[in-house]
Amino acid sequence: MNQPLYQSEKMTSVRVLRKASQTVLPFVGVLVVLASVFFLRDLRLQMPLVVGGLLLVEFGVWKAAQNILPSERQFHTLRFEAESFIRLVRQLNTAALAKKQTPSPEHQQAFEDIREAMRQSVERIVEVAGKTDVEIAEALAGAVTSTDYQEPSS
Repeated sequence: MNQPLYQSEKMTSVRVLRKASQTVLPFVGVLVVLASVFFLRDLRLQMPLVVGGLLLVEFGVWKAAQNILPSERQFHTLRFEAESFIRLVRQLNTAALAKKQTPSPEHQQAFEDIREAMRQSVERIVEVAGKTDVEIAEALAGAVTSTDYQEPSS
């Protein structure tokens, strides 16, 4: 790709750190809990360590590290369009079931409206496929500056 090498290496290291945190944090949390229960007799020290260990387990299991570490995703617009398309698939199925259950012009029209919305969604997906968010923003900025604005004549 056109990414500088250091940026690619940075993303790889973030990916490795993210995967390692998902695997290592629960084990470290379990070790902290077990060590505090078996080796500490002071309850005032034992309780915070147990709570901390359980939090480490939760962070690892619920992938809270993903919220802390930066996202490596570059195609947010494509993902948004794909998620919108999936919502349309659900709506289409609901409309098809309604049309099948009680055939009526309204149900047929709702079905056709969703079908058209799906076609438009596919066109938007095709337009943004393979383009990063930065490329899309640059293309939009170029489109805005390239249009000739003509003042209305009086």
